[in-house]
Amino acid sequence: MADVKGWCIFIAFAVLFSGCQFIDTSKPTGWDGNLGGDGVQVDSTLFSEDETAGEIIFETNDEQYSDPYGSSFWYPVENSDQQPFTEWTVSAAKSSGNRNAGFGIVFCHSVDEDSGEERMLSVMIRTDRYYQIASIIGTEYAPNTSWTQSSAIYGTGLFNELRVQRASDGIFTLYINDQEITDFEYSGFSGGSQGYLVVVSPLEDFPDVPVNVSFKTE
Repeated sequence: MADVKGWCIFIAFAVLFSGCQFIDTSKPTGWDGNLGGDGVQVDSTLFSEDETAGEIIFETNDEQYSDPYGSSFWYPVENSDQQPFTEWTVSAAKSSGNRNAGFGIVFCHSVDEDSGEERMLSVMIRTDRYYQIASIIGTEYAPNTSWTQSSAIYGTGLFNELRVQRASDGIFTLYINDQEITDFEYSGFSGGSQGYLVVVSPLEDFPDVPVNVSFKTE
């Protein structure tokens, strides 16, 4: 397993909802609005390493991360830089937490030398078997796809293997549990570092039920 840094980056999401807290599961509610709140902060407490299992585990039941708009955390994997990016494979399992909150991977992360903005691509899945691909530039979260259902995704407590390959210049292919899901295109993301991503929903049942997500790098 790749070495990992003992720190993570905290990103506050501005979460868009329609109506009250009732969630219409026929039209999944996603964290697909703009990033906002406090922007990017360093946090060192929510990801821990289980050396026996070979996993990095995210866990929190702290209400400050749920209210009022939810939060998102990403964890950079040390020595993961690829120039150019070729492939990134991670297994991820969510054992508890709101099923409409995504978790997954970050890849092609870099910092713009002129603006200082962080740039990255992400793939998230949910335990209700939906996925979403997006770019994050500075505080802007821009989905490439809406939340899309896939029978390839396993549910709560089961590891899902997420694999992204660079097929050609600007073209990437997403695989979930060895099933080819889709090709997607992003120009200007040729390489960078990789990491893990977890969203905390404003509808979490904190402090009774924590968000718990485990990651394994292949």
